[in-house]
Amino acid sequence: MNSKLLKSSFKFRPRIREKDDPFIIQLLKKNITNYDGRFDDYNACVKNLNVCTDHLVLEGPSGKVIGYIGLIKNKESIFIKFAVMDERYQSKGIGSLFFKKLLVNLKKQGIRTIQLQVDIVNTRAISLYKKLGFKTVKQDFLKTVMEMNI
Repeated sequence: MNSKLLKSSFKFRPRIREKDDPFIIQLLKKNITNYDGRFDDYNACVKNLNVCTDHLVLEGPSGKVIGYIGLIKNKESIFIKFAVMDERYQSKGIGSLFFKKLLVNLKKQGIRTIQLQVDIVNTRAISLYKKLGFKTVKQDFLKTVMEMNI
């Protein structure tokens, strides 16, 4: 996909709970590899989303929500609690662009370290994070913890 087209067609915006949460929850259900039913109860899902201190929604060309990142921000570090994208937009370079723009914004805010956790079987996500510069810092039979200094 053309990089200029991507930059002009997709944008970040804050989460609008009433408008975005139903779709974000559907994205979580579809994209979490080891889905265990933890998003079946809508109110519990919203409570889980609200643990995040910052919410970024990615909108496509028609204003449609296609991705979401939920962050837990400390003074100089960020933990990415959720990072999901509509499967129709995966493997098109959009996720890389999404994260590169996020990293630039976080660096401007004085963030020094970014950490995330990903299901070990989610090899596409792990590959993306490695390509972006994340390093594995811990791994067990279910999860990989990755970190990047910016």
